[in-house]
Parts: sequence; structure tokens; C-alpha cells
Amino acid sequence: MQRCEQCRVASHQADIVLVKTVGIREQTDKKTGEVVKYAGNVYLHYLTKCLKQFDQRFSFSAITVPARTLTFLPEGSHNSFVAKGLQVEHDEK
Repeated sequence: MQRCEQCRVASHQADIVLVKTVGIREQTDKKTGEVVKYAGNVYLHYLTKCLKQFDQRFSFSAITVPARTLTFLPEGSHNSFVAKGLQVEHDEK
């Protein structure tokens, strides 16, 4: 991910948490020069502003956090996500 799809600010290492979703993207066809739309992965800052601009009906309960992701985050992240209403997967051991 090079930048947030919504605010267009470049990503850097301080952006610990990003949201990956699917959205409609555009690119210019190199042969015809026409703008082509396609569905593809988009990445957004984990900021309410970016998330709500991308989806006006956004709700934190729509986000699923894989159990593996929690291994990369600071202690207490699980509780923080649950408090906001995110769906946190449990590690199946």
C-alpha cells in the first residue's frame, strides 16, 4: 500500500493499522487511453474520517480483525478493537 485510497496521503511505517477492503478503482488503459474501472483491493487509514468518506454507512462492526494481525500490534489492541465494536477473530489452537 502506497497511500490511503480516500485521503490520498502516503503511507509510512507510523501507520500501524490500515483497513483492507474492496472497491472500484480506475486506471488508464495503455493501449486505448480510456479510463477502465475494475474491482480491486483498496487500503484506508484506520481513521474514522477516511473510513466514513469511503463508505458513508461505515460501521466499525463491519471490520474483521484476523487473529494473526493481533500478533503484530501492541498489547491491549484486542480490547481496544472490541470496545469499538470490531469483529476480532480468535486464534483456533
